[in-house]
Amino acid sequence: MSGTYWRDDAACAGMDTAIFFPISSGDPRVAEATRLSVRVAKAICNECPVIDACLQEAIRLGDVHGIFGGMTGNERSALGKTRKPFACPNPSLSNVVALYAREPYRPSDKKAGEL
Repeated sequence: MSGTYWRDDAACAGMDTAIFFPISSGDPRVAEATRLSVRVAKAICNECPVIDACLQEAIRLGDVHGIFGGMTGNERSALGKTRKPFACPNPSLSNVVALYAREPYRPSDKKAGEL
């Protein structure tokens, strides 16, 4: 990866984000257009060098809408790993919460005596 953040190297960087948020409807004509939009978005994802990082972040954040990491929200939900992100009640602490959400502390990962 050449960028400082994985999104810098994403195949979708600079694209219209509407591509990755197809409209869903009960109308059969709209449904066919939605299926086509999903296929186009997934084709872009499948050529992306950071598809795994994208999918991991979508799962970590609990995103249920849009195509991320080559999967729809329903497909990600079916993995059984999505969760609602923690909403910090104090906006001044949101950066701290985001930092710990990225790298959660797990005591079982540490050896005895380590912090």
